[in-house]
Amino acid sequence: MNKFMSIFYISIALVICPRLISAETFDQNSATLTNAYLPIKVGDKLTYKTYGYPFVLYAYIEAIDQEIVDQVNCLKIRQSDSFSSTAIVYYWFAEDTSGNIRVLKYHDQELNDLRYYGRDGAKLVMPSKVNIGTILWNPDGTETIVAAGIAVPELSTGLGPFYNCIKTKISYADKDIDYNYYAPQIGQIKFEFNDDGGINGLEISEIFRRSTSMPWLQLLLE
Repeated sequence: MNKFMSIFYISIALVICPRLISAETFDQNSATLTNAYLPIKVGDKLTYKTYGYPFVLYAYIEAIDQEIVDQVNCLKIRQSDSFSSTAIVYYWFAEDTSGNIRVLKYHDQELNDLRYYGRDGAKLVMPSKVNIGTILWNPDGTETIVAAGIAVPELSTGLGPFYNCIKTKISYADKDIDYNYYAPQIGQIKFEFNDDGGINGLEISEIFRRSTSMPWLQLLLE
């Protein structure tokens, strides 16, 4: 797995400890994500650009569809980058009735890594209430919320500054450490890698929101 896809994985499942989720946790609106730190719907796309490297790569997060997983209506997220056309990862997210976003299914196509959690084993992606010290489930390491309510200065892409952000720390088995930043009403805005002693990573460069005011327009375009 290349570094950009490995670190770029959306911080799956902010969990203090594992627990089972009853069928009543989700309702018919579970694919509508209203959580401020992951406000994404079908047709939305976030684009990220590398900084601090002698080359430019792009990474993408896009909500492509709604699908049923274990009788729960989920929002299907596609993650990709310009480094490799085969490095594609899918997530199936659903928001529970308490406003927490959870992942019910995960598929890394390139690695043939399919993880099915279902309704009863769903992992927390983004909590309705953020607490410092919360341990996060991550496909590749251990992720922890280390700060909340912080400001992120203007990015190299010209976007920002951003306020009331969340910062998480990801620790890996090889002792590597990375950081993620989330901004309200946007989602992930920065991935801080700092590889080989440098200052580098990915920063959000474009935010596309599909309009819901004129649904007929998209039909005409298609």
